[in-house]
Amino acid sequence: MHLIIHALIFPMANIRRLEYKPHLTRWDDVSCEAGSGKHFVYPSRDKLGRPIVMMRPRLEDTKTHESQIRFLIYDLEMASTMADREGEL
Repeated sequence: MHLIIHALIFPMANIRRLEYKPHLTRWDDVSCEAGSGKHFVYPSRDKLGRPIVMMRPRLEDTKTHESQIRFLIYDLEMASTMADREGEL
């Protein structure tokens, strides 16, 4: 079952990476979206030591969908990087 799910998700993740190029996105590219505090990587960890991405939709003020998605991907990539540094998957 898990293999089927991964077989479906993996190609979509590669398409996302090709389209948004998260490895090339820098803070300067998304800092205008971060001003509202709509989501961020929480400074502490959950009980299992994983990074927490705090999302507050009531603070949403984005004018363009593209910049919102780019900022979300940036935050998720930062959380993933933090987890990789700590040895989490």
